[in-house]
Amino acid sequence: MKVELISYTPNPEKVVAAAARLCYSEDSAVDIMTGLPQEKIESLLKKLLKMGHLSPFEHVSFTFAVEG
Repeated sequence: MKVELISYTPNPEKVVAAAARLCYSEDSAVDIMTGLPQEKIESLLKKLLKMGHLSPFEHVSFTFAVEG
């Protein structure tokens, strides 16, 4: 079987964190994306998982070609 990644969302963790923050922020999406430090991204992702708030994770994608 051959599996190849053919497309993906760059910086997926940052995209998920920004999507979650955008719901409750007056800042623009661009401001949120540029202003998120790595430590905040990691803690926010853990919090989202713990709360079961999974819809922000739907903002990223990974597309694979699978043969065989």
